[in-house]
Amino acid sequence: MAHQNPSGYWEYQGKYLILLTDEALTDNVPRNAYVSGHAVRVDHGRIKQSMGGIQFYAMEQPFAWNYKFIKEIRDSNNDLIWQNWDYRQ
Repeated sequence: MAHQNPSGYWEYQGKYLILLTDEALTDNVPRNAYVSGHAVRVDHGRIKQSMGGIQFYAMEQPFAWNYKFIKEIRDSNNDLIWQNWDYRQ
């Protein structure tokens, strides 16, 4: 069965990994998140879906990208939390 993104206004709390497109800039990432290539790892954070998009937090410091720059978000077990429809395999 294919992954189903959460619906409505959802939240996640804990460790997560964001996989970004090649065009995504990472100068908005707080110092307590870790950038490696086109991936951002947050060890202590949360994610909140809102009307305008997905808001990320690392130790309660907010940061974000437009949907078009996010490929997918994974939890601490490497399971998909959210996946951009344009990058489904």
